[in-house]
Amino acid sequence: MLVTERDILQYPPPLVNKECVTGIMPIDFLVERFLEIGFEWFKNNAAAPNKVFAHLLDVSLKEKYGQAKIDEIAAYIKGHEIDIKQAWPLEDEESPSVSINLQSSSEISEYTGLDDYATTVASLGSDGVIKGGQDQGYTPIRDEVLLGIHAVGSPDKAKYLYYLVVYIINAFKDQLEQRPERINGLFNITWRATDLSRMNEYLPSHMFSRFVTITADHFALFDKEEIPFIEGFNVFVTPEGG
Repeated sequence: MLVTERDILQYPPPLVNKECVTGIMPIDFLVERFLEIGFEWFKNNAAAPNKVFAHLLDVSLKEKYGQAKIDEIAAYIKGHEIDIKQAWPLEDEESPSVSINLQSSSEISEYTGLDDYATTVASLGSDGVIKGGQDQGYTPIRDEVLLGIHAVGSPDKAKYLYYLVVYIINAFKDQLEQRPERINGLFNITWRATDLSRMNEYLPSHMFSRFVTITADHFALFDKEEIPFIEGFNVFVTPEGG
């Protein structure tokens, strides 16, 4: 199906030039790339540390932390390669890292509809004339992705990374939701965080961690039956009294 941006008063509306992509959205890999871009932004933008850690300049924190601590945190993050893993960190892990694990994925019953019908995608012949169509159905899905933020040596290092990760999620959430040239994307993105996890037994004992759960919804499209279109028909008229 094609979609395009248009003036609300435009008629007839033009064809849409965005694509509906079938299949379940790979949220693990989208979040991984999203974090990579965020870390690159922090390391390459001189103003980023003071944007992320501005509260350390508050009157109540300035004397103990202040600009010196912000510079120290920036040097630590910029001086290390933050490894983003699609799994738990290894036992011998020494570098700061972020692990990505799927905590849960389920169909959202309140978003389902009659026959789960999404749309019909027209198929064109070589002459540009519509020859038929492909019905598409949908499955509404809610994913929960568990981010583990890990560092060794001091629990403060894990906290520094936590504040950066949450800043990235909040500041660039719109970019995670938007997909150029695609109609279907993530929406209702929210997050929650905790220091406690029943999965701590899987982590090395010398590693400090904080966990962030990202929740997001999306519609997974799938092909249904093909629909042939009527190309033409004959009309027979019988004259009155004939």
